[in-house]
Amino acid sequence: MAGELKPRILRLPIGEDGAGETIKEYLKRRIGFTSTQLSRFKYRKNGIMVNGERRYVNYALKSGDLLEIRLTQGGEPVEERPGKDGSSALAGQLAEKTSGGSSGYKAARDGRLQKIWVSPAAWLEERFPLRILYEDQDILAADKPSGVVCHPSPGHFDDTLSNQVAQHLGRIGKELDVRVTGRLDKDTSGIVIFALNTETAAQLIRQRQASMMSKLYIARVRGHFSGSGSGAGAQMTPYGQSGTVDKPLRRESSQSFRMVTAEDGKAARTHYRVLLEMEDGTSLISCRIEHGRTHQIRVHMASIGHPLVGDRLYGTEAEEFPEENTSPSLTHQGRETGMRRFADEKNEGVSSPDPTYRGRENGVCQASDGKTGDRQVPLMLHAFRAELIQPYTAEKIFLESPLPGWAQAVSDLVM
Repeated sequence: MAGELKPRILRLPIGEDGAGETIKEYLKRRIGFTSTQLSRFKYRKNGIMVNGERRYVNYALKSGDLLEIRLTQGGEPVEERPGKDGSSALAGQLAEKTSGGSSGYKAARDGRLQKIWVSPAAWLEERFPLRILYEDQDILAADKPSGVVCHPSPGHFDDTLSNQVAQHLGRIGKELDVRVTGRLDKDTSGIVIFALNTETAAQLIRQRQASMMSKLYIARVRGHFSGSGSGAGAQMTPYGQSGTVDKPLRRESSQSFRMVTAEDGKAARTHYRVLLEMEDGTSLISCRIEHGRTHQIRVHMASIGHPLVGDRLYGTEAEEFPEENTSPSLTHQGRETGMRRFADEKNEGVSSPDPTYRGRENGVCQASDGKTGDRQVPLMLHAFRAELIQPYTAEKIFLESPLPGWAQAVSDLVM
């Protein structure tokens, strides 16, 4: 599939169960397409076909018919009704909403599609080649390393997982109708799911809202849950000890990057289970979340006195790096400063980080033992497993990402 850019045609053989239904009725019942999506199919070139002939949504299906639906593909022409003056309404919207330039990032069409203009940075490809966990015509799941951003944003134009996926799909420089469904923070590792067309993205969002799509996270947090202390001999805790944090979340302020628990926030619920208590005073836990708010696990665990190890925004590490928590813009400034610090202190004259250094932005070695000191501790949060349903075949998809070194101690407990 690599390098290909082919139309996605959804082919649905009609049996006795669909005979007599209109195309609109059948697609709403069988797939769950909305009226808005059906309208898009209607005005798309060859958007709705039955037995090779173009049909409208009020066509009555018969047993033995082959219904074909052309799903969204970035950059393809869309048939549209002209404006009153004969001009293209879509063209006017594009001119208004599309911003160009040499930034390498561009909004397109309805403001949700984007163009990935450039290939992945050489250092990203060398150190973290794209690792695909699953791929079909509608879904791609990748294993994201810690320190890699999910998609382009100011300051990250060529060093993202989306750049790698775009290159794999042959869409560099093209409109990219590929959506991240449940993105991960830069320093969180594990499973990232991409929907390869608009319709699939909508289906996966509905699955997540209905709890049909879920992720299991593994985290290492400060402190023990058993109350037995953190000294030697307090390594194991009864497996299965669990709890739920049910606290609404919102941004600390309109200018802040931080999230806080607050009664006037949006609903958020995190279910956790203690897997193992370590001799160094940390614990390994598994988490499942509802709602999926920004930084949800990080904020919730910190709110009950168990911040994640390596969390420089909400954990004990935040006290060591307070300047990075005051303004979002410092995130990008820190990248340049960190790279200079690496060149000055570790390997002067080298323009890219040493492969042993995980985390391009900070330019300092990330320890895997949960200890501080001269080395930066990585954020110990990993999206380990995911379950979802293929929207058009109803096949159950089970995904798993290998555990990082800091979580290997529980490999037998989460199998």
